[in-house]
Amino acid sequence: MRAFTGILLALLAVSSAAGVGLAQTVTIGQGQSPLGAATELAVILNSAPRGLAEFELTVRLGTGVVGEVEALSFPETFREDARVELAPDRDSVKIKSVDRLHQVEAGASGITLAVLRLRGTLTGQSSLEVLVGEMRDDLGNPFDVATQAGELRVYSNLTPGLPAVVGGSDSVYAGAVVEVPVILTEAPEGLSSYRVRVSLAEGDLADILGVVFIAFAGQAQAQVAVDKNSIDFSASDDENIVKQGDAGIVLGRVQFKGVLLGESALKVEVVSMFDDQGRLMHPLLVNGELTVGQVSDLAPPEFFELQPFGPVGIAQPAVSARVLDPGSGVNPETLLLRLWDAQGLREFRKGDRGVGWDGEKFSVNLSQLGLSLARGEVFVQLWAADNSGHLGMAAWTFTVTVGGPPPPGGLSIEQAIAALVPGDPPGAANPDLVIGDQEILRAISFWINGEAVPNTGGQTIDDSKMLELIALWIGGTPVSGSAAAAAGLAPSTAALTVEKVAFTGSRFIVQGRGIESIAVRVWDLSGRPVFAGQAAGNALLRRGNGVRYCIARQVDASPGVR
Repeated sequence: MRAFTGILLALLAVSSAAGVGLAQTVTIGQGQSPLGAATELAVILNSAPRGLAEFELTVRLGTGVVGEVEALSFPETFREDARVELAPDRDSVKIKSVDRLHQVEAGASGITLAVLRLRGTLTGQSSLEVLVGEMRDDLGNPFDVATQAGELRVYSNLTPGLPAVVGGSDSVYAGAVVEVPVILTEAPEGLSSYRVRVSLAEGDLADILGVVFIAFAGQAQAQVAVDKNSIDFSASDDENIVKQGDAGIVLGRVQFKGVLLGESALKVEVVSMFDDQGRLMHPLLVNGELTVGQVSDLAPPEFFELQPFGPVGIAQPAVSARVLDPGSGVNPETLLLRLWDAQGLREFRKGDRGVGWDGEKFSVNLSQLGLSLARGEVFVQLWAADNSGHLGMAAWTFTVTVGGPPPPGGLSIEQAIAALVPGDPPGAANPDLVIGDQEILRAISFWINGEAVPNTGGQTIDDSKMLELIALWIGGTPVSGSAAAAAGLAPSTAALTVEKVAFTGSRFIVQGRGIESIAVRVWDLSGRPVFAGQAAGNALLRRGNGVRYCIARQVDASPGVR
């Protein structure tokens, strides 16, 4: 009984954070970085008692500008509709977005609106001011918020009064591109022209693609070496933008594309540099650094070419799928295929007889095992984790059209539970096909005690089956031959070809040919609907901690829809 109580409480728990008594405040933290390096700071709304439908705000560097806004990123909630206006001198940025899918629920707290990437270009410190233009809740009403300024500190070991040319430092993923600045720390007598060379100490680590010049650069020229290990670039200040005594001057941003994992010094050389009087300058030289790393693995494996699918004219079909993970790779020891037919559940793992794994394709040879499936619908789950520990699952169905009838008394568990109590639930058009309140309580009893469900040929309810029954009960979904059919996962037309069906992290993905639209409904376990979508391409996203199970129903069809 303790196990039941604990699991049931876990299933029915829905988080609530009303933020009662908390003033609504937008904050940005404090960050520090070496001269020429970058740091990231999040803009956070501490609470949203009535949700957050849209926002507009500006972040700017205040007194004593020591850096620039280099880039922004957004959480998934706001990413699709984000709009960014970066000031030409990069000292401020205007941000706006909307929560189109209503993921920020009433009572949410600690909501990340955006993440700023700031680059230190001058030793010192500067305030980071937040100016809120508009905030609206889920009812469309504007609301006021307080703001709390942040701070950016930039440090170096250089001596004030001695100009230096500093190579920036940064990191990039293999295959990605990053811009690293070359900075003149100060220009006591101005700057008229310059020619600079940047080279990689470890030439194979990355390719140099080019350089982006700042606004004042006139007569700009650049030459990348044939081996892409170095670049020479030069420019002049024809408009006299750089005045005597100016500091933190970005001469150019060198573009690097990561190739091999590792670290390399960025060697900086000044070929020539002249002040406004035409005198040759001799600045100190400070090398930078580039680190090339592996792409972060934030997603579980994905599943393709799910076979078989639709009607199958043999009782021993080959069951297979391709499993890919471009990040850390699939961990083959986690591969598990679960197969249900009217005879019950079978499980297959890598290394079992009749099971194949070639690094991409997982297959089960039922003929080699001498296993014949019962006529009717078959429900398949394939589980796999990657080497970073992210777990993914694909689910699909097919129908065996040959063979004898299911064994005597071989109702599915869903069918048997729905028919346990005559007339339950009251008012249903066909109560023997819908699980009612009394029937779900009987199912819980069978589950806790490990008892066989009557009229199923001895089948018992495990934890995953209990979750399926609860979902059917909450949704009032009519059952048929199996949970998969009740959930609408069986194809509605023979022309439908599904290549991928997967629930991975916060997304339910259906991909294939002949799919025109997908209707999706999601409930939390209190019976409250939390998502409904039907258009092709709709994203299914979690809303709070209450989402525990989803049901998808395929409708009609057209090619190339994901």
